[in-house]
Amino acid sequence: MLVGEFTHTIDSKGRIFLPAKMRASLGDNFILCKGIDGCLWVYPEEDWAAFNKKLDSLSEIESRRVRRFFFASASEMNTDSQGRIVLNESYRDFAKLEGEATIIGNSNRLEIWNPEKWREEQSAVNNDELVSTLISLGF
Repeated sequence: MLVGEFTHTIDSKGRIFLPAKMRASLGDNFILCKGIDGCLWVYPEEDWAAFNKKLDSLSEIESRRVRRFFFASASEMNTDSQGRIVLNESYRDFAKLEGEATIIGNSNRLEIWNPEKWREEQSAVNNDELVSTLISLGF
């Protein structure tokens, strides 16, 4: 399971370090793509396959734009010997990443955020909404 929150520097070549625990959960090969809310998503291969299978359950017409968005931006990735990945300019522009990025675990995937945007996202969390969602799930 992918959990936790870490902020790391993005070097001049667009490389960012992925924490060791997160790398272990991702496996040797994984998928990086543009995500929702202006962040990047990083999926272990098996979870990317499950995501794709859910999209396959929709008709081609229903899923066409969603599939284009995710699959056109997807890259097969692995880390270098120092545990880093390269975020190309397209990814950095999309997620507005400069200098630093916040990496969060979100159960079956990582999300890579602009730190300021991540703080805004966290401040938008509403306790009543969380409680309501948990109640609807039977907690």
